[in-house]
Amino acid sequence: MHGLAQPRYIALGMVVFLLPLAIIAGYVAPGPAGLVAPAALEPLEELVRVDGATATPAGHLYLAALRVNGQPRLGQWLLARLQSDVERVPQERAMPAGLDGSDFEQLSQRLLTESQRIAEVVALRKAGAQVRVEDSEVQVLSTLPGTPAELELRPGDVIEAADGEAVQTVAELVSIVYGRLAGEPVELRVRRNGRTRWVSLPAAHGPLDTEGPVLGTVCATTGFDYQAPVTIRIDSGPVAGGPAAGLMYALGVYNALCTEDITRGHRIAGAGTLRLSGAVGPVDGIRLKVQAAEAGGAEYFLTPADQAAAAQAAARKMEVIPVRTFDEALDALRRLSESDHGFRVVPPASDTTLASAR
Repeated sequence: MHGLAQPRYIALGMVVFLLPLAIIAGYVAPGPAGLVAPAALEPLEELVRVDGATATPAGHLYLAALRVNGQPRLGQWLLARLQSDVERVPQERAMPAGLDGSDFEQLSQRLLTESQRIAEVVALRKAGAQVRVEDSEVQVLSTLPGTPAELELRPGDVIEAADGEAVQTVAELVSIVYGRLAGEPVELRVRRNGRTRWVSLPAAHGPLDTEGPVLGTVCATTGFDYQAPVTIRIDSGPVAGGPAAGLMYALGVYNALCTEDITRGHRIAGAGTLRLSGAVGPVDGIRLKVQAAEAGGAEYFLTPADQAAAAQAAARKMEVIPVRTFDEALDALRRLSESDHGFRVVPPASDTTLASAR
């Protein structure tokens, strides 16, 4: 018996010795992939503030966003295998090669701020304000090593258009590129030293739910300035970065500006990049966003039209509404029935909070 007990003591000793090492490794050792999961829904009326706006909507507009961990610990990665709403993605889909973490975070935050300003401009124009964007352009800061962009673009180049559509902001460039398949050529009109040239680059998407950098470039928007007739403040809420919430920010601003309640008493979530023209572009992680919105109690989900099939496949009972423009989104919401909510919908009106500023 004594001879049999000795191996047991040895095995127990090994467990006692190795278990703390395994726990430490779980906290210290890096995981082999990035992690992405849906963020909690947050009502836009709590994030958007317009001076002079006092109406409370009968329903809610919600942001649908993702939480991305580009450098999880090994323990986090192992735990994610047990969670159905967490996806494991390659590191390059969570963190771009060629940029360190702080540079990437700054880029992502710039895109988020741009998407909010574009949302303000689009909503103000739709509400009847004359808003002009002055001297805005997309300037190349650098190119990522080993990409085709490194051979075709230089710092200081100005990207004036992508696939025939003029761009004034990096967020708009990202929105256009995300509508292309990876590797599909994107035709750019570029200005260099006062001369125009045309460049073709393969579409390359940025990390998940930040949508940047794209095309193997790091760009910045310069001169993006406009005068708004009212003061608007937008809190980013659950969005960590990138332009994917542009459509919903714009709807939130518009609903705060106007006497019309576009929610019709419903719970409406959605996602979509937005351009100054009002065009709506694709986003990352549409499946997870739809599932999170439905789990959070949303009745409707506004999705970029190009991603309608993926969004509808992810929804169970929630209705998916595909849109190509901000105007289409407004029209779709105005067609929703309010009969189940027992209140009177205020029709579209010319009097808004802008009236006091005119």
